[in-house]
Amino acid sequence: MKTLNIVTTSKRKFDEISLALSSCFDCVQKDIHIVEVQGTSEEIILDKVKQAYKAVNGLVLVDDVSVHFDLLGGFPGPYMKDFTNCMSSTEMADLFLGTKGKGVSRMVMMFDEYTIIFAEGSVIGVGVKPRILKGYGFEPFFLPENSEKTFAEMGAAEKNKYSHRGKALEDLKSKLKSKGFC
Repeated sequence: MKTLNIVTTSKRKFDEISLALSSCFDCVQKDIHIVEVQGTSEEIILDKVKQAYKAVNGLVLVDDVSVHFDLLGGFPGPYMKDFTNCMSSTEMADLFLGTKGKGVSRMVMMFDEYTIIFAEGSVIGVGVKPRILKGYGFEPFFLPENSEKTFAEMGAAEKNKYSHRGKALEDLKSKLKSKGFC
């Protein structure tokens, strides 16, 4: 089985991604610091995958999450990570209580200089009072449509059914299968 280097500093994120892709690849977490460029979501993730590929010199996957809240006209978008450095999940929950939002996960796999696969998934939800304070960013207070649990209340398998990342993984697996990679 081919080794897939999943470039993330988050064990939780690695677990979610490897759970979905372990039937296709031997998944290995690579904790590599990637400097994010300023730009659109697409520019950011394309630069991230190129940096990761260069660092690993092999098959890599990176993902990037954007969170768009109606209250702020779609902000913070791809700058959610920076936003979480300014506000705690509790502070964000108070700000976004009752506000609709959308989480978007973009994933890119780079096989070589010429073979890149993009995938994307999104989820609509609303800000609620956190019932537990675990998880990252918007997970404690984001209630996805058709769920009674926030992302923080879900395990990896359940979260993959509802989340933007889970939907991006479905899109990715479909594209991998159609190209004979999985």
